[in-house]
Amino acid sequence: MSIIEIVLAIIALFMTGTTVGLFIAMQNARRQVTQFRDGTRTRDAVNASEVEGFIAPLIKDYDPLGNILRFMYNYEEGEATIEEGFDACKLLVSTLDQRCGLKPTGSYRTAVQYDPARYRASSVEGIIKGQEVLLIEPGWTLRGKLLKVPVVAKPWQG
Repeated sequence: MSIIEIVLAIIALFMTGTTVGLFIAMQNARRQVTQFRDGTRTRDAVNASEVEGFIAPLIKDYDPLGNILRFMYNYEEGEATIEEGFDACKLLVSTLDQRCGLKPTGSYRTAVQYDPARYRASSVEGIIKGQEVLLIEPGWTLRGKLLKVPVVAKPWQG
């Protein structure tokens, strides 16, 4: 068996595993929706069509998740550049925004005015409202609803 055949077999196994994983995730989502409708699930449940609508764009068309996986593999093999990885990540974030409505709330390491109603401080070390801080973990919104609060920290003084 040649090295190319071995690599192709590994890729085929990996893609099969990914497909099975997505199938299981979809089955679990459908089961949770059924439990919610039957009244056997009491906490908030997601709508199966929303789950499918969220996952489908990530594995169709330009396949942004597949691009990330291909980059990771090719980079480990020394066959990809950081620029290609950056492009794959940009495609994923763009697809999440355009197709799913998932958007970051800011850019990493940008200066913002601290407001405890909008940001979470990384530590409680004397950050006061109105103080300039750096965004160290952007937050996320899904269709305008806040999913993750952005995290800020004092600028490092070296």
